[in-house]
Amino acid sequence: MLAAHDYFEASDEFEDLFFEAVRDEVEFARVFLQLAAGGVHLERRQWRAAAQRLDEAVRAIARVTDDRGFNLARMAAELRTVIEQVRQGSAFEWPRVLRR
Repeated sequence: MLAAHDYFEASDEFEDLFFEAVRDEVEFARVFLQLAAGGVHLERRQWRAAAQRLDEAVRAIARVTDDRGFNLARMAAELRTVIEQVRQGSAFEWPRVLRR
């Protein structure tokens, strides 16, 4: 079981899921893979790479055809705010993954 902020371990798990994904699962898995990868970069203070990975998560959300009950639209909006804050060097609050 992963603890809060285990982004590296989470990225490994989501990468496995991404490569096993089929059809409409691919973009859904990509969202969480990119979120975890963004978290790794944030922990390492690699701001540009973090913003790029989080931006890819937002773009993947736009391609998801089955959100599986998660409020991905809200998460995308929160991620856009986080990306802007990271680019500006401001403090930010990590978005929450919520069910609808």
